[in-house]
Amino acid sequence: MSAPTSVRQSRWLTPIVPGTRVTRLELFFDLVFVFAFLNVTGLVSTHPTPRSVVAG
Repeated sequence: MSAPTSVRQSRWLTPIVPGTRVTRLELFFDLVFVFAFLNVTGLVSTHPTPRSVVAG
């Protein structure tokens, strides 16, 4: 019987600092969410109508 192969973990899925549980992938998606939120609120704030709020 052969030895089990070790699973190589991606750099994106390992915690940034030892002792933390936040990965680079989570931080990336948080940054994308904040960027999208700022874009939507910026577009809605230029024309604050009920229709633009629903579209946002």
